[in-house]
Amino acid sequence: MKKLEANERKEGIEADQAAVGAVNRPLRPICVTIIQGGLAMKDDKAGSAESPARFRIAVSALIFEEGRVLLAHRRDIDWWNLPGGGMEVGETVEEALHREVFEETGLKVGIERLVGVYSKPQKQEVVLTFRCHVIGGVPSETEETRECRYVDPGDLPANMLPKHRQRVEDALINQQSAILRVQRSSTAEDQQLQND
Repeated sequence: MKKLEANERKEGIEADQAAVGAVNRPLRPICVTIIQGGLAMKDDKAGSAESPARFRIAVSALIFEEGRVLLAHRRDIDWWNLPGGGMEVGETVEEALHREVFEETGLKVGIERLVGVYSKPQKQEVVLTFRCHVIGGVPSETEETRECRYVDPGDLPANMLPKHRQRVEDALINQQSAILRVQRSSTAEDQQLQND
């Protein structure tokens, strides 16, 4: 049985490599640069500095109460979204999630589980989305958001960012393992889709 599982695992890896066109070329490590506030921090120990890959790592929170999900209405644009944002240099994923949720909602949260990992190639960004529960505070207006409110998932606002809408839908699947999803549209495309 173990030999069969090892063969299936090997076949799966080979299929993944074929899918990305990596079968007949050597894999090379990448260099990750975290960009925050216009400053870049490079980790080129892992790969070639001549062609580094640059990714932004972000987090978002799905906070449910009595079947409704908490949304934040942004101050900078007229869009509703899940609380979250980019990690800062030196932060852990957990610290970033706690900070972003507090900055946008005034709430302190406990993390329950990872719902999904979302690749956004248009922005060179990877978003880790977690299901959370409130452990303190009251949803309130902040410097970043003009309003926070719990909304029934069947009645999400028309001006909610489509990528965030998809993350709410993914959370409702209640899948045991995290979902891996590519979100290819740009923010500008998302906003135009809402205006059609």
